[in-house]
Formats: sequence, structure tokens, C-alpha cells
Amino acid sequence: MNKFRSKYFYSVFLGFLGFACCTAQADDYGCLFDKLSAKFAKEVTEQYGLLYKGCCGELMEDIKTVDLEFKSYDLCSIDEIRPLIVELSERYLFIINHNERIRPYLHTYPLTPMQLSLLLDFVDRNDGLYPDPPNIAFALYVKGKIYYYINRRGPSGWKSFSPNYEQIYEETIEEATKVVGKEPNIGMIKWCTLS
Repeated sequence: MNKFRSKYFYSVFLGFLGFACCTAQADDYGCLFDKLSAKFAKEVTEQYGLLYKGCCGELMEDIKTVDLEFKSYDLCSIDEIRPLIVELSERYLFIINHNERIRPYLHTYPLTPMQLSLLLDFVDRNDGLYPDPPNIAFALYVKGKIYYYINRRGPSGWKSFSPNYEQIYEETIEEATKVVGKEPNIGMIKWCTLS
């Protein structure tokens, strides 16, 4: 399936998912949360070409934490991933914190970087496996810190479906934001117009 068709299918699927959820219970905070997350995922797919894998978190009684996952077929270094994580975390927190309808359902307001997790998987387009070093296999942003991992080859030298991950670097979101050249103001800046 070519890239355009998969993005189109994905966007239609997200729209249908949001519609199906919201026709059942229009005022449910879970439905609103899903719609906001789907809108964010669509923006990320359109702007960065990342594929949305899913969203979950501690959402049973209210919104305590949020976990987002994306996949990319680009081979990236830490210097290429860092601004992406800063931008995505700022944007998502902005969307949630500036939506007055979801605000009463946040366990704590504003939702902070400590309550957001973001996983970015980077997969080799040719074989579907994590790429060889020095390319990053995945980056994990959790509890205000970013961890970068590579995939070490096994003893045979071949890639495998059971990767051997090694963390090669970590930094706080504040440190990453400064390196990117922004003021640390996570979740309080405007990325684009919300409707």
C-alpha cells in the first residue's frame, strides 16, 4: 500500500473511531479525550509522517496520565529526534490543557510533562526491524525524561526479531528544550490554531 493510501486509510479510520465513540455518549470525557487525541494524531501524521500506534494511560476515573505511541520509517539520530519530542509533547499538552471541556476531568490541572509518556519507534522500511546503530531504534519520553535506545546486533551479527536494546543517552525535557533553542514552557505555547 503506498504512503498516500495508508495515510488516507488511517485518517478515515481515526475519524470513524471518534464518530463511533461520540455517537454513543456525546458528553463522556473518554469520548472527548479520544477526539482530542485523534485530532493530535492526524496533525502529527500530516506534519511529520509518523504513524499513530495508539493512546492509553490512567483514564479510569479521570485523566491521570497519558501514553502516546508513534512509529516512523525514518532513520534518525538523537539530534533529529530531540526537537520532534519537544514539539510533540508541547503540542499535546497544549491541546489538553487549553480545552475547557476536558479540564474538569484532568486529575491535576494543568497536565504536566510528568503525566505524559511518548514512545517513538523507528523501524527500517526495508525489513521492518529496528535499524542498526548509530540510528536510534526508539525514544521514550516518560516522567519528564527522554531515553534514547539503539538496537545492538546479536552474537551472530544478524538483526533479529528479539532485539537487544541499549540505552545510549538520557536527558530531561527541560534540557532537550534548551538544546532545541526554546524556553522551557512545556504545554503552554500555541503550535497552531485549534478549532
